[in-house]
Amino acid sequence: MKFKSIFILFNAVVGISLLFVFAMPFFALGSQYAGSFWVSNWPLALVLFGVLLALDLFFALNWTLFALLEREDWPALSVYLEKRVVDKKRWSPRLTRLLANTYLVLADAAAVVSLEKKVAEEKPALLDRNALVFGVARVLMGDAEASVSFFSDRVGKKNLENPDWVEWYLAFSLLLAKDFSRAADTLLPLAAKSRDALVTGLAWHFLGGTLIHALPDRTAEINGATETARKRVLGKLPTKESWNKEFTRANAEIHVVVLSKSLDEASSRLYSQV
Repeated sequence: MKFKSIFILFNAVVGISLLFVFAMPFFALGSQYAGSFWVSNWPLALVLFGVLLALDLFFALNWTLFALLEREDWPALSVYLEKRVVDKKRWSPRLTRLLANTYLVLADAAAVVSLEKKVAEEKPALLDRNALVFGVARVLMGDAEASVSFFSDRVGKKNLENPDWVEWYLAFSLLLAKDFSRAADTLLPLAAKSRDALVTGLAWHFLGGTLIHALPDRTAEINGATETARKRVLGKLPTKESWNKEFTRANAEIHVVVLSKSLDEASSRLYSQV
């Protein structure tokens, strides 16, 4: 449904609801008492109109943003957000994240890194809240060492939105840097304790598919962890259909989209063994 249609429908629904609220006293109390009811309860009417006005104002202020999102005009959206966020230095968490995601949709990882430096100067707390968006850009640029450094600095912080995924990306960065021992040290706890079934599945996949060959001296430890991870994933997602459903739910996030191929490979291996 078009954004403009949604806006019109929303106002129509709210308007009808308000008319019903105002008319109800006349039907319930009669015209003789309805007038006195509204005289004594006029603040309620003011609040209702205030809510509608505030929502309409929100739509009006963000009309261009919503229209560009609807058209999926990513180049124009990036320019609009740069003016609104960077040029005016209004570091809204929501808009900063959207700008970074827009750059990634445009395959402009360098722009994300540039934005990261500006955020670090102006609003460093936003880096932790959006660690995956900014960190993924470094992964996409192929800068393994920078990725390791970025995610290492954030693992364990309290204000991370998806701590398991941040740890996973640290492990993935370590794999890209060929630091297999540290990658295993990061993936082993995720295999045993991650609350996210997709993260657990990825830990199982890379431990059993890559690290078991790279670290022959840790074969027994890795075998034990992969068996634990396999059981944990199948306990939450017993069929490939349930895995696909979870993947579809999570696929709105850019850090999941980037790993689509690995997630498909993990599910194919995992459920072929069931």
